[in-house]
Amino acid sequence: MLSLLRSKAKEIIVITVGLFIISIFGLGAFSFFNRDKSSSKQLEKNSKVALINGEPIDETRYYRQFNQLFASIPEEKRVLMDPDLIDYYKYESLQKTISYTLMINEAIKQGIKVLPQEINFRIDQIAKIYKLKDVNELKKLLKERNIDWKVFKEQQKEEVLVAKFMNGITGRVQVTPLDIKMAYTEIKARHILIKVNTDNMQEDLNALKKAESIYEMVLANRKNFVEIAKKYSDDKQTAKNGGDLGWIGRGQMVPEFEKQLYKIKPGTIAGPIKTMFGYHIILAEERKDKKRPEGVTDKDVEDQILQEKQQEAIQKWLEPLQKSATIQITDPALQAYEYRLTNEY
Repeated sequence: MLSLLRSKAKEIIVITVGLFIISIFGLGAFSFFNRDKSSSKQLEKNSKVALINGEPIDETRYYRQFNQLFASIPEEKRVLMDPDLIDYYKYESLQKTISYTLMINEAIKQGIKVLPQEINFRIDQIAKIYKLKDVNELKKLLKERNIDWKVFKEQQKEEVLVAKFMNGITGRVQVTPLDIKMAYTEIKARHILIKVNTDNMQEDLNALKKAESIYEMVLANRKNFVEIAKKYSDDKQTAKNGGDLGWIGRGQMVPEFEKQLYKIKPGTIAGPIKTMFGYHIILAEERKDKKRPEGVTDKDVEDQILQEKQQEAIQKWLEPLQKSATIQITDPALQAYEYRLTNEY
């Protein structure tokens, strides 16, 4: 569970960087210029892999996401790639495509418009990035790769639409002096987890009541936190060590957990805190400052924190939308992969 807590924190960054950070590459340009036969063989372009509220996802979006991930692997490693790893890339591509589609749908619902000059500006920038003389040379390059110009323009329109919509979510995000100060602070922590594996309200309520009861127990006898964690925590990986999570730095845990951990002082307990895994009771034991790497300025730190906060804002916005949507994976291999993933812990 500890590794999953940490990996999910990184996963949020991967998803948002891959989909939402405003750049001229986005989903379209990068994947178009990296399409190859090996990735095409791994993914049937016209296959219907999932439904969102009964509607098939746009397979071209999914293909571009898969292509972008797959093209990052050295060609010599693709030939003998483990099938499970290919399923992983497919599954990650699907999750990104679902999030991306939800954002597009919401942007359209809100009436956000994309002007022709905004699309043209984006295309001009793509041509410059690839050191092409002009848009005509870009058209020629796309034609050589059997990419329809109208389809390409429509995909760039989507990119601009998502960028404009995302600005509405992240526009008010700010970085405080305390954020910068805490960037190189680590906290030694323990936790007790009461796991919740279902959206059933009654089971969630039962888990919360159990977590509240344990929270009162550790407040009454803080010195017994280790023994209580060993006895009651559902995180079996850390329970055997009294819930020990080791030293935790910024960006290493899921946002809800990290936010609360950095609020409390050493020696204090917080909880119950709800995350995707269930309810946590957190003990902050010690705090220490790390030395900032040479050459890293406050501006560098501020930019990194701003990006992380923007990603968290997007993820927070996405969560209720994902929960309210009916998402059905129809591809058998991806169904099997999701089953293994959700039943691993």
